[in-house]
Amino acid sequence: MLTLADTIALRALYLAAVLAAGGAGLIMVFTPGFAARKLFYDAVTVDVYLRLLGAFQLSLGLLAIIGLIWPPQMAAILLIQLGAMVIWVVAGAVPAILTGKRETALLFMTIAFTVWSLAIGFLFPFAAVFG
Repeated sequence: MLTLADTIALRALYLAAVLAAGGAGLIMVFTPGFAARKLFYDAVTVDVYLRLLGAFQLSLGLLAIIGLIWPPQMAAILLIQLGAMVIWVVAGAVPAILTGKRETALLFMTIAFTVWSLAIGFLFPFAAVFG
């Protein structure tokens, strides 16, 4: 059973997901040139893969809206984000940084994904959702 604090924590995470993932997804899908310049600091090319990433992010943001209404039932959305970001940091960002890549976009995304992963890790009520 979720406590009031658990519900508030989950809703805060969902709201952040709506704003961050949903917002970034909207920009990548509908204005990919702007996304390439502003979100990725010109480190990516505008192609179908940028829009595919945007569609994935937008779908997570839209599903997080449902999580605002039914927090425990949509917990998988946050866990998918956690898994995707941890895998990207460990398998993508860290090796790139260790080989000397220091682009602004890579460093910014690494910091943002690490902070988001820590937020989910600390705020997600694992025992209440799965216990």
